[in-house]
Amino acid sequence: MKKILFFLLVSISCLIAKGQDQIITKAGDTLNCKITRISSGYIHFQISDATGPIRSRIERSNVLSFYQAEEPQQPQGQIGDPKTEEEVGISDRFADLIESNRFRIVLNTGFTYQFGGYENHPTSYARQLRTFVHLGADIQFFPTDRFGVGLKYNRTSTPAQENFDPSFAQAFGTNSIEEKVRFHYVGFSLLSRQPRGSDQYLIYSIAGGKVMYRDDGFKDNNVPYFEHGDSFALELAIGYDYILDSNLAVGVGFALNIGRINEYETPSGTVNGANFDVSRFDLTLGLRFLK
Repeated sequence: MKKILFFLLVSISCLIAKGQDQIITKAGDTLNCKITRISSGYIHFQISDATGPIRSRIERSNVLSFYQAEEPQQPQGQIGDPKTEEEVGISDRFADLIESNRFRIVLNTGFTYQFGGYENHPTSYARQLRTFVHLGADIQFFPTDRFGVGLKYNRTSTPAQENFDPSFAQAFGTNSIEEKVRFHYVGFSLLSRQPRGSDQYLIYSIAGGKVMYRDDGFKDNNVPYFEHGDSFALELAIGYDYILDSNLAVGVGFALNIGRINEYETPSGTVNGANFDVSRFDLTLGLRFLK
């Protein structure tokens, strides 16, 4: 009876192991997985857990041996010869590379439009104040294939100059004004990345942080003028990345930033209850460095 149970256990174990690839590390660990690609420096593989498939890679220098179950010419227990990328020919080779990367550094530039505020300004002047050049940088870390966290910073700026007609000059207390408006945004983000095909993916994110408003300039006769304030702002964003190689991608993004400043400083003192809507959207283009 014991012999029968022993052989049953061995048979079940063999059936479970059948069809799986194995990687044996120099540290003595065994990975039961699916090998998806073998390059000169790495073995790329996929394992599954309760959340679904997870892709990763291991350096060839840390591997003692590996076995691919779908290769009948290699008896079990023998070390398989390395294959080139061309011989493996897996269609998701880019997905293997990208989803094994944990760090993502984003550099962006683009266009920003503030759709709130300046309702009582002349149309041409309000358009100047609402249209910005955008510069930004993000540092992101993905502890899993799908989800990550990040820190983000962006800066938008625009110059504005206007000579008011008499009806507006009285309301603004000046005949002309020249100013430079800037917004700085610093925040913490939560991200999700979703592969689309073999060489592209989407990034969804939500961020919360501090928006800082700076408006500096001069009124008539070079009289200094400024408005400085800050507030909390929420950002919702989506990005599309196209992978160029294992460490570089290009991408475009759209973000909606929602915020309102209720207090700011002026040369005359603090203005309370300003209710200044600083909501905006960003259209950006940039590089993504992957590691």
